[in-house]
Amino acid sequence: MSEQENLKIDISDSSSDRHDRIELEWTSKNSELLHTFGERAHNASKAHGIKTKKWKKIYLCLGIPSVIIPVIAGILQPYLSKDYEVILVILMLLSGMLSACLTFINPSQKQERHDNASHKYDVLATNIETILAIPKRNRVQADLTINEYRLKLNHLGEISPSL
Repeated sequence: MSEQENLKIDISDSSSDRHDRIELEWTSKNSELLHTFGERAHNASKAHGIKTKKWKKIYLCLGIPSVIIPVIAGILQPYLSKDYEVILVILMLLSGMLSACLTFINPSQKQERHDNASHKYDVLATNIETILAIPKRNRVQADLTINEYRLKLNHLGEISPSL
């Protein structure tokens, strides 16, 4: 191209809301792709549900003793002689360590985040199942639906806690 030639740029409207846009029809291939998205969402929901249960157990295993130990130590203190004060010190240290673990590990927050992610993935999987239950001729265009749910699945993957 010589220096004097002008570039021709097409500035016609190319937006997706043009009336001559051809809809992508639903086929078994793109229905299967949407089904795959649904399976991924369902599997992620189950995985986050498992993590929710794990963090709940950790929270209970750390939290209950950190509350009960000082109560027991307080009740026993007047009845223990000077020879057994070491037991009280050990109990209070143990309680403090459990409380520190609760603070720094923060299992209750991790439980909540995984529970929220599990719920969001479950909603996404249910929405996809609902779309696939609709006859192909009555669904929204395939390309729009697939792109919408691909973006939703990717977004959930970005905002969800790691597994």
